Amino acid sequence: AAQAAGEDVEPLMDYLLPVREALAEVLEVPVSIEEAGRIRQGMAVLLRGKSAPLACDLAFASYAGTPVALGSIDKGRFQPSRILHL
Repeated sequence: AAQAAGEDVEPLMDYLLPVREALAEVLEVPVSIEEAGRIRQGMAVLLRGKSAPLACDLAFASYAGTPVALGSIDKGRFQPSRILHL
């Protein structure tokens, strides 16, 4: 039902989760500052290290604990699909 004009309406912020909480179930891929810069430009980056995932339908890249982008991983490359400006 629509609220009458002048009636108190709960702020939208009451319905939003912090980004980290919303991403709690999504694979986090920490990246370097250089890789974060490439990701912010929409470029894919090759993930390195023996624990680097080879494939994942949904992951997020982070730099210094801050999410940078949502994307996917294919053949060890993180491909951003949504850049996060936080």
